[in-house]
Amino acid sequence: MLHETNEERKTTVVSTNIGFNNLSEEFNLSQELSTELSKANFILLPKKKGTEFGNVFPEQTIKFYNYLKNKELDHQIIVDIATSDEDYQELELHSDVINICEILVRDILLPVAVNLISSYLYDLLKSRNKDKADMKVDIIINVEKDNSITKKVTFEGSIENFEKTMKALDIKNSSED
Repeated sequence: MLHETNEERKTTVVSTNIGFNNLSEEFNLSQELSTELSKANFILLPKKKGTEFGNVFPEQTIKFYNYLKNKELDHQIIVDIATSDEDYQELELHSDVINICEILVRDILLPVAVNLISSYLYDLLKSRNKDKADMKVDIIINVEKDNSITKKVTFEGSIENFEKTMKALDIKNSSED
């Protein structure tokens, strides 16, 4: 993991099969939940089944979800979470690395997503009285273009570098790693 090294950031961009049309198969979701998710354009994703805990989300996902729900109208996004209320589980890791749950967005919303995630992270820093260079973040953003091609962007690094790196990233012209 990056937080155990001296690197400032690590970013990768690869193709993925996760998209808005196949969430049900990827995460073993009910038809009812899949129908609800089809209305969203900004979806919070769990870790895939296969762990001993099933589909789980990193700690503070509900706080992040509520933060995004409060921003929906201002930013013209429709946020949802890929689990039912009764199946929701968080896995707490207790570290200085902030693990944001995996996200799926339409390509047109990537700048909005980056701004919202950055704002959330800075608010979290203020509440913890930490410096932005001291806190690390791990996040995966799946960016879907035209209901077909999805790129998975993985970022590990300081909160300070997150926004700069994501804004400089050209997903359309990125090669696979």
